[in-house]
Amino acid sequence: MFDIGVNLTSSQFSRDHDEVVARALAAGVNGMLLTGTNLAESQQAQKLASRYSGCWSTAGFIPMTVAAGRQRSPRRFIPSPASRRWWR
Repeated sequence: MFDIGVNLTSSQFSRDHDEVVARALAAGVNGMLLTGTNLAESQQAQKLASRYSGCWSTAGFIPMTVAAGRQRSPRRFIPSPASRRWWR
């Protein structure tokens, strides 16, 4: 099973990332896509995904905040991963 919307960057999980991932694996989840809704969360999701096998991340941004000038385009701030892993 692959979970496509894991909000591991939420503050409610800040102290127990390892436990949350372990519980998901124990429940049969073998892949997770970590999400963010702004620059800081997207960068954190990328760091977390690199820590755990079977985790990937997205650079999530709310289009209205970028269009309104409240947030810059994510392409300028989030580098592409050095190695790309693919789900099989």
